[in-house]
Amino acid sequence: MTSSWKAWSVTVLLLLTISGCGGSGSKRKLVQVSGTVTFEGKPLTSGTITFVAEGPSPVNAAGEISKSGTYTLSTERPGDGASPGTYKIRIESWASPPKMDETGVDPGKSAVPEKYNRIETSGLTATVKESPATQKVDFALVP
Repeated sequence: MTSSWKAWSVTVLLLLTISGCGGSGSKRKLVQVSGTVTFEGKPLTSGTITFVAEGPSPVNAAGEISKSGTYTLSTERPGDGASPGTYKIRIESWASPPKMDETGVDPGKSAVPEKYNRIETSGLTATVKESPATQKVDFALVP
């Protein structure tokens, strides 16, 4: 019985590896997505942008906003992109970030209107298409 158990275990392991369930690589198609985020016509100089996927099997993507206002999305590895699909967008940027110290909690001050900090209120959406393999999605925020 031990030999058949080992043979069965090896067979299952091989099937999982061949099917991709046991491997470390992803079969997900990702599209390179980058862009610029501005507020009142000027680039944001810091923050994060999050693409929150809609649909039956959502996979989110996010990126850090650089000092020049640009971002590049990541899903599994830095800069690898986003899956094709429809997204709601959340943008967070701080003039003074929230913090907690011995005097209590400082809620900080957002560099953009609070509505952009939540996907439910931002009003921002984007669609990542299957092609081209590299896409640019810019966001011009207003008060």
